[in-house]
Amino acid sequence: MNKIIKKLYSASMTPEVTIRRIFYSLPSFQKYYKNRIKNSVNLEKQKLDKKILFSQIIKTNISKGDLLIVHSSMDSLNHFDITPKELIDFLMILIGDTGTLAMPAFPFYKTDIINDDEIEHLYDTRLKLCTTGMLPNVFLRYPKVVRSKFPYSNLAAIGPLANEMMQNNLNSDLSFGKDSSWYFCKEQEAKILLLGVQSNQTTTMVHVAEDYLDDKWPIKNWYVTRKIMLKDGQNILSKTIRIRDQFWSRYNASYYRTECFKNEGLLNEWEHEGISFGFIENSSELVDYIIKRALNSKLFFKVPRRYYK
Repeated sequence: MNKIIKKLYSASMTPEVTIRRIFYSLPSFQKYYKNRIKNSVNLEKQKLDKKILFSQIIKTNISKGDLLIVHSSMDSLNHFDITPKELIDFLMILIGDTGTLAMPAFPFYKTDIINDDEIEHLYDTRLKLCTTGMLPNVFLRYPKVVRSKFPYSNLAAIGPLANEMMQNNLNSDLSFGKDSSWYFCKEQEAKILLLGVQSNQTTTMVHVAEDYLDDKWPIKNWYVTRKIMLKDGQNILSKTIRIRDQFWSRYNASYYRTECFKNEGLLNEWEHEGISFGFIENSSELVDYIIKRALNSKLFFKVPRRYYK
């Protein structure tokens, strides 16, 4: 059934966006869905040898000296007999001393930064916690890992490009704008590896197109503002940032977008033992493709015409 639904969503934007709009219009269903995910049982299976996981990674075109962004779910990779540290160490060996490894390390907030526009939300840069899974949380504790001080949707990295990647992040009020770590990775043609996750769930790089275009983005009122108290040791900075309004998520055609990426040769996705893998060879080409479509009003959001500029 899941394969049929996925095929339906991939063929056109309409089916997925219709379901999303129903989902977002029913708060009680959202609560039920969250509880269902939270209470789901992960049945134990016989562990697969870590070499099988390594072989899936090696088959991609990852080389020494690469800038590599990794999206992951250790829950999905739990079928393999491997620890987060073993996986990180393998990835670092794969790209070598001249390579740079990066992972999304979105800050943990005790307050509701998505919905609360009244209070000043606290981001303590010394807190080595993130909301993007087990692998990035372990990665943050590695010596020499550098984390962006931008207070939303940020990156952590280790390697020769790590410091330069984070250098100008606070010059912007956008997570994915021209001074962001994400845009830096785009300009460096970073490769993107998906481990245990699908592209329609986790390809964060797509947001670079939105923030790059900024006021040229075709949709009105795309952003909302949030007030942040950024605590960096003894230094405290008050900063107002812009983030995409969650209202637009109901119009997101992520399965259709993924299918377009595959058709354009920008994304390779496959499954092994029921576990999802994916690889993007050139993130710059991916972002440029989205920008070109957006400038021709061909978004991966099926938004009613009344919201266009």
